[in-house]
Amino acid sequence: EHPFLGRDVYEQRDFSEHTAQVVDEEVGRILSAAAERADVLLEENRQKLDTLSEELIAREMLDDSEVESVIGPSTPRRSTLHTDAT
Repeated sequence: EHPFLGRDVYEQRDFSEHTAQVVDEEVGRILSAAAERADVLLEENRQKLDTLSEELIAREMLDDSEVESVIGPSTPRRSTLHTDAT
């Protein structure tokens, strides 16, 4: 065992540097798309967030039914994050 070597140096990989680069690029693309989607959701729901913030400032704590009465019922959605196989 080599306790002073970093993980990258010490761990043996079962994939090439090219594969690691492709994986890193895909992870970066997925994270970027997810961040973009989060920004869109925040913009679309800005009024609800502001209203909820005001209620939390006034009351400090809300249970789920109180949150629902402030911003309306939540509707479960399937993920709209699309990934293209490359």
